[in-house]
Amino acid sequence: MDAWEQLRWLFDTDDGGLYDIRLAGLDESGVVAAFEFIRARSAVTPDARFWHTGLERDELVADYPDAARLVVRGVAEAFHVLAPGLAFAGVTLPDLGVFVWPDEVTLDYRMGPEWGPPELTALFEFLRQLVAVAGGRVELGSGVGATVSQQFAGELKAYSARCAAEAEPSAAADRGLGSDS
Repeated sequence: MDAWEQLRWLFDTDDGGLYDIRLAGLDESGVVAAFEFIRARSAVTPDARFWHTGLERDELVADYPDAARLVVRGVAEAFHVLAPGLAFAGVTLPDLGVFVWPDEVTLDYRMGPEWGPPELTALFEFLRQLVAVAGGRVELGSGVGATVSQQFAGELKAYSARCAAEAEPSAAADRGLGSDS
């Protein structure tokens, strides 16, 4: 059974809720790298704000290239932005929300008909690249339970392994280690 058949119930029917995908276990550099990765690939909400504790006022995320670092260092409170237009594997993902916390980045999404097999593949590619850049581990939010989170992580791991296996023959050929050598 393919990943979509295993996980479709997490995506295909809009029940009005928002669901979380967590990139957890990050250090400062991981949180910063994750947010920079997302910010470089999406026009994040231009009017998103955070509370700057040092200045004691709301500030625009867009005015701070290091907004995620400020959160990790306790100079700013956690914030949320919308990241529309993220595209991976040739597919544009449905809009994702992005929460930046001191030790993780949490993505939120709305279930619905805009999700299908191509979007799940694009989500897996996005997460694979995000983990490669930032480190950490992918988990689903606590509302779905450990078993479902492990199933999602297992499907992501299988996708990542397939990507690595597909990349290996071309990497070997680049090094002159083709099968006829």
